[in-house]
Amino acid sequence: RRVLFRSGLTMLPDGNILTVDATVPNGSEIFNWKTQTWSSAGTTPASLVGGGEEIGPMVLRPDGTVICFGGGGHNCVYDFKTKTWKLAPDFPVVAGGQLDCADAPACLLPNGHVLVQTSPGLFLSGSQFFEWDGTKFSPAPNTISGPFSPSFVGNMLMLPTGQVLYTNIGNDIELYTPA
Repeated sequence: RRVLFRSGLTMLPDGNILTVDATVPNGSEIFNWKTQTWSSAGTTPASLVGGGEEIGPMVLRPDGTVICFGGGGHNCVYDFKTKTWKLAPDFPVVAGGQLDCADAPACLLPNGHVLVQTSPGLFLSGSQFFEWDGTKFSPAPNTISGPFSPSFVGNMLMLPTGQVLYTNIGNDIELYTPA
C-alpha cells in the first residue's frame, strides 16, 4: 500500500488519478484504479513545490488539460490526451514577492477558465486572484479581505448559479460571478 505525503491529486477523464509529488523534485505519477498500480506521468518542466514541500491546487479543465499551480510561483499543464507536460506562465512578482499557491484554492468556472487565489511567499498576506484561460492568467477582482489574507485560508465552492462562493475561514464570505 502506498502512502502519499503532501501531494496533489486530480481525477482524470478515464478515472485514473494524477499526482504531483511534493517530496520528489519534478515528479508526477498516475494511479490506475483498475490495476491498483502506480506509473510515472513524466517529469514536470518546472518544480511545482514551494518552501516546506507545499504545492498548489490542480484542476482538470473540459479540454482534458490539468492546470497544476505551484507552491513556489511556477505552474505547469498536464495534457491528458497526449500524456505530456508543458510550462504555464509563472505568477507575477509583486512588491511583496513572488506570488504562489501554497495550499491555495482554485475552482473550475462554467466557461472552462479556472479561478485561483495567490499570495506572495509562503503563507504571507496579500492575496490576489487570477483566471487561467488555458493560455494566460488574467487578474480577477480581489476580495475585501484579500490584501490582508494569505491564500491558504481561502475556500471556493462552485454554486449551481455558476458563481463561486468564497470564504477566508473567517467572516469574509463573497460571491464571484465570472464573465
